[in-house]
Amino acid sequence: MLSDLYDRGTPAAKVYALCGLRHTSGHTFRKHAARFAAENIDVKTLSSCWGRDCTAQEILAAFNRDMLGEYLKFLKHEDEIKRSR
Repeated sequence: MLSDLYDRGTPAAKVYALCGLRHTSGHTFRKHAARFAAENIDVKTLSSCWGRDCTAQEILAAFNRDMLGEYLKFLKHEDEIKRSR
């Protein structure tokens, strides 16, 4: 399913597919990440209220720094705080 999303999706959909693949299938993630790196595309991103265009290389660098994993830890911590109130 995620590979199909990558194959048929917009640049933003490809990033979502890569997010899922990174956490479910390292081999498939690496295969698609290599394809993504070879594509000369920009992806519109949004963080809080700031938007910008990111290159494929910038997005892959963020994956390598595990920015998604750090963000998920943050969300889990925020959820635990809300539940403790």
